[in-house]
Amino acid sequence: MAITRDHTFHEDTLDVDNANALLSLSYASFEGIGTYNAHYRLFTKFGRLGGHYAIPDTSGNPPNPFKKPILMFEPGAVFYNVSDTELKSKPLLKDVHSNKDIRHSGIPLLIPFNIEGQS
Repeated sequence: MAITRDHTFHEDTLDVDNANALLSLSYASFEGIGTYNAHYRLFTKFGRLGGHYAIPDTSGNPPNPFKKPILMFEPGAVFYNVSDTELKSKPLLKDVHSNKDIRHSGIPLLIPFNIEGQS
């Protein structure tokens, strides 16, 4: 099986003048998730870590691969009157694990569009 590039697709076809809404094609979570004007369904993610977080350390301490539950928007969420730059500017969630250095990336994949009658 070969993977080939679709040369008929041009990303500028997704450009929309004066878009007033964004459609998320992915799960998303970011700082201030509850402050945005949006239409959405929520999903609770129970994340895990791999690698050395999933096995006992050299001192025999038990592993801790489990992150704290994270509230996320499901794909299909619509954000009104906000730029994709603003939503993508705060993607790393803090305090998702007992190890304070662990972060969770909730960068959404967004497509701009216009909703008539929405200002």
